[in-house]
Amino acid sequence: MSDLSEIFQEIQLQINSESQIKDELNAVEDEISVALSSLKKFYLSGSLFQTQPMELHKVINSGVYADTNAKTRVIYHELLDKVTRVPRAAAASSAHKHVKERIVRRINEDAIYVLMLNRYLTRIADIFKEEVASISQPIISDTDIGLILAPEEVARILDIESVNYNDYLMCLLRLSDDLVHYCTQSIIQISIGSGTHAKFQYTLSLINAKLILFLQSGFELLDLKNDGLRRKYDALKYNLKKVNNIVYDLSLRQLLSTQVVLT
Repeated sequence: MSDLSEIFQEIQLQINSESQIKDELNAVEDEISVALSSLKKFYLSGSLFQTQPMELHKVINSGVYADTNAKTRVIYHELLDKVTRVPRAAAASSAHKHVKERIVRRINEDAIYVLMLNRYLTRIADIFKEEVASISQPIISDTDIGLILAPEEVARILDIESVNYNDYLMCLLRLSDDLVHYCTQSIIQISIGSGTHAKFQYTLSLINAKLILFLQSGFELLDLKNDGLRRKYDALKYNLKKVNNIVYDLSLRQLLSTQVVLT
């Protein structure tokens, strides 16, 4: 009987140790979650998406949005460093590998997402600085002017060797949500605004529609094995339908007069 009591006492010690390790890991994860929230909050606050395209350059190049790439790189490496400096007992636990992988994936994905969103908005701000008769814009470029960041550009900005393709693809799919959101928000802001350059500003919807079509065409080439990516890809197809409906409505109302070529 006493032997059985000793067994249960030993098991209880293991339970206590595992509970302490989980608490330590959760504390690290909570700390990183707060840092990630601060990284994303300016872009996810909605203020940028409520800015008319021709006013965007005044916002994106000033204040909290300035030097986004450099700020993201610093925060990114600070967070990865926190993951590697978990308490020794936690690092030695079987749960650590799983938790570490989950945290690192979140850090990677959120950092890439912020960089992608910053690149897109920066390029849109530049496109709409002044009204033009036609727009020609590269989607991908190795000279920092593409609407979408290539994996190599992300790696260069973050100062890492390579980018996990699952993280990169997930960020592209998240970006498609923002493209539709900005279409709808910009139309509202343009319609209630002064009306200056209204037709030209509606061209944003055409740009975003072509961009989402490009993403759709690219994802159609992939045999996705990741369940999360497959589910998110279904949303991309819905986003394409929504933005095409927006463009169709603007066309019927003869509000699209600027030619757009994405290469």
